[in-house]
Amino acid sequence: MNLECVLFDCDGVLVDNEKEAHQIAFNEAFKREGLKAFWDDELYKDLLLIGGGKERLKYYFEKFGWPEDIKNHRAFIEQLHQLKSRIYFEIIKSGKLKSRPGIIELMNELIEQKIPFGICSTSKKESVDAVIKFILGEDIHQNISFILAGDIVPRKKPDPEIYLTAAKQVKVAPQNCLVIEDSEIGMKAGKAAGMKVLITKSYYNQEEKFDGADWILSDLEGKPLKTILNRLNFII
Repeated sequence: MNLECVLFDCDGVLVDNEKEAHQIAFNEAFKREGLKAFWDDELYKDLLLIGGGKERLKYYFEKFGWPEDIKNHRAFIEQLHQLKSRIYFEIIKSGKLKSRPGIIELMNELIEQKIPFGICSTSKKESVDAVIKFILGEDIHQNISFILAGDIVPRKKPDPEIYLTAAKQVKVAPQNCLVIEDSEIGMKAGKAAGMKVLITKSYYNQEEKFDGADWILSDLEGKPLKTILNRLNFII
């Protein structure tokens, strides 16, 4: 099969930012709003099984109880998520986080080989843009073919909609796309779309089984494009 497009998830794939950025931002947002909520590692790991930050907030408050003075649940979630996003941007812009091993090298190879690549994430587009600009760098940012993020599709991972939308956007058959993910719900989305899926395990996903993944790695360090092509039976 020809490799005609590579589709990267963002959080946990480009940067291992769930624990060091997203989780911190959620808890800081709770604190600033005077809420009793706190997401420790065990709870946050469970919440990661739900795609999307607003969806996680909604699930959490539905399960553990809404603040008594909240009348409009939807507006409350929107406002709280906006605050969380602002805090998240502050963390990303601080420059303390680094890209995961091998990511920039692989993207530079894709640029050299003129293979289009894009980002498919349930995070807000502004969050994804911040990761790319402040962690991957402006050169990578300018060469990304597209970014599908946030509420671009109504059905979140593990539904395949975001990956099927990406394939249609670049006019590439799903079987000629490679998905790079770090989570089981992301893997299921890619496989349901009819694509090959390469897993790079992130902090919170070390124990997931990833049954059905085409290749499972700790990260992409020392895995140039040629190695990936040979392992997954792709040609260019």
